Amino acid sequence: MKNIFALLFSLTIAIFSSGNIIAQEKPVTQLTSVRQNGETISFSLTSSQPFIFANNRYVLYIGQKEFLSLVQSKENGKGYMTFYVPARDFNSLAEGSGMYLSYGKIDAENVNMDEQATSRRCWSLGKFSKSLLK
Repeated sequence: MKNIFALLFSLTIAIFSSGNIIAQEKPVTQLTSVRQNGETISFSLTSSQPFIFANNRYVLYIGQKEFLSLVQSKENGKGYMTFYVPARDFNSLAEGSGMYLSYGKIDAENVNMDEQATSRRCWSLGKFSKSLLK
């Protein structure tokens, strides 16, 4: 009888406390600057929340190309990230290509990236243009 009471009590607590769970909103992430330093182009991003520091890695996709070289930090509750793109790769990117940030790799050649950008782990950063470089 004690086991049944304990089970019913646990279920009651679980049901009533589940209403207190608040879904977290997806952080707003945006491209803030594109700058050249020698043979490297830096794509700087900011997020309304700190970026995840865990086992997976962030990937910047521009068109069908992916870029992995980055540094990230957090300050005042926000996330900052800079990807480093070789100038020769930057010069070969197609105008108007979609730019996306993902947490984890995505098969960008076989997946609709606009659909992926609706998930919690992928963000659309707009369209690529060489005029972004300042």
